[in-house]
Amino acid sequence: MGLRKEVSALQAVNREWCHAVRKYRFKSLALTPEADRHQLFEIYCSNYVLPYVRHLTISGEWVSRPPHENYFEHVWFSDLLPLIKAIGECSPVEYMNIEFICWKGLTQELRACLVDNFTHVRALDICCINFENSNQLLRLLNSFPHVQYARLGDLRHTTYTHVRSQLARVEPLLLSELRLECGYTGLLMDWLLGQRVALAIEELTLAVVDRYRDDARMARVIRRVSPWLKALKYLEFSGFDGDQGWNCTREDRDGSMLWEEREPWDPPRFGPIPEGEASEAYPESADLPIDPSDDDIACYLPGSEYEEDHRLEDDEDGVRDNDLSYAFPPWSWQADYGRAAFEAELHTPLRTPMLEKIHARIHWKNDVSHITLKMLCGMTYLPKIFHTFRLAIYFEDESRFEGAPWEDIDMLLQCLSLRYILDMGNDCANNTAYSFSLSIATRGWNVKASRTRKLKLSEVMERLPRVVDEGFKLFEIGVVKWQRRNAGSGTCDDVVWKD
Repeated sequence: MGLRKEVSALQAVNREWCHAVRKYRFKSLALTPEADRHQLFEIYCSNYVLPYVRHLTISGEWVSRPPHENYFEHVWFSDLLPLIKAIGECSPVEYMNIEFICWKGLTQELRACLVDNFTHVRALDICCINFENSNQLLRLLNSFPHVQYARLGDLRHTTYTHVRSQLARVEPLLLSELRLECGYTGLLMDWLLGQRVALAIEELTLAVVDRYRDDARMARVIRRVSPWLKALKYLEFSGFDGDQGWNCTREDRDGSMLWEEREPWDPPRFGPIPEGEASEAYPESADLPIDPSDDDIACYLPGSEYEEDHRLEDDEDGVRDNDLSYAFPPWSWQADYGRAAFEAELHTPLRTPMLEKIHARIHWKNDVSHITLKMLCGMTYLPKIFHTFRLAIYFEDESRFEGAPWEDIDMLLQCLSLRYILDMGNDCANNTAYSFSLSIATRGWNVKASRTRKLKLSEVMERLPRVVDEGFKLFEIGVVKWQRRNAGSGTCDDVVWKD
């Protein structure tokens, strides 16, 4: 506040400083339910101020919501429509943040304004939005063709009503960074790929939640962007973590609230489909376990009453995409969790010549975890550029730790380290810039106790003889405390206990 008064004083002293002062004072604008609307109109509905707005935040979050206000109707938002239109037409907004919005609660005119008036935005941050259907989600994403940075999180939709043209974009998408922090979905992966003439991502963050994940589609995207990929964060969460964050409080997302202890999660399984029934009724989804009498499945079928309830009047028209695999990803029904398709996408190594670092966390569950580790360790790189490989492996219980294929894990990590050592040669011994670490966490281990920590660390090292005996000791191995992480707040910065 003191600095704002000082720059205001500068403006009053010297008229030539007005441009610099306004550039600082009016750079960021936040539109919230509790903002003083009369003051906003008085200040910002002016050609002297609007050209300086670069960062626009539209948030539906109440700090203290009055009892008469409906959280999902956003009546306050309609009053700001003239101002939002003026900003879209006159302000060179570069960074746009939209959060805590129920899309259906906005008027059609408001939705059109957000979709049509900010096509010049370069950085996009949208989270905690209930879109009702996938058509509206893709409609918004496709309205920012020049975006270079995107953070997408807590994006919900109840039905899949998108049309094929929304997933067949041809314009290039060139991102310096993409962060999918609350569980990537097969739909988002196909939207990224589309039919684009070019797709490039330099830094990619993928939160992986079992109920949404589609490993084959993910691998397809990584392969497509591999020539330009510089940094990859691959962060798995245990099965029930990450309900797209909509029901979480701000404290949940910031990680300050602890998760209650629960039993290990196994994905829900749908029953087998009667032979021939699906192919006759739904030829495009013949391999899915469709039982139209099942209420949990019928709501996703085209033309269902449930679907019609979640349509909006401004949904984009076109040929409907009836691919039900978006609603039923492999981990929800396939016996092998999609392993065969995942392996098929990795038939050749991922060539990542510009790769600098990998941060990964794997919740070890089954053979798919092994393939994931193989993918991460098998990425090709230039040793003069690549410098960081940080891996944390989490086990839900002692039995999963004991039953893990440790010999295969040992060989994959050894191949990674040997490749780096051989490529670097004598420089490896003198290179202090690299960081290769492996952290192991098992539920039930009390690694804060020094004696237990040393005992568990020795157990881990006994299972990794090749990595431990490797001459340069490239990998720093440690054990960490097992903890529940909420999708959206998790990072890979696990603390390694050292002796």
